[in-house]
Amino acid sequence: MCKQLVVEATIVGLATILVGVCVQELLKKTTLKVQCQTPCDWNEKYIREIGLFLTGFMLHIVFEIMGANSWYVKNGSAALSLRTKSK
Repeated sequence: MCKQLVVEATIVGLATILVGVCVQELLKKTTLKVQCQTPCDWNEKYIREIGLFLTGFMLHIVFEIMGANSWYVKNGSAALSLRTKSK
């Protein structure tokens, strides 16, 4: 079970990086004209928060389209943990 949890966390982490980089690139090309030189510039425009929200939002949609959420409910480490407790 511990191994499965690490594998799942690794997949989610890598997917978050991939989607996060895509979101960051999209934000750079939007009408916000994001050309921040320092982290403080990003904070003033809430770009970091917008990027984090969009990353989580898009990642959830992608997982739903791929069927990963349904798979996780049936086969994920949380589901396996519940099954072993009920036995």
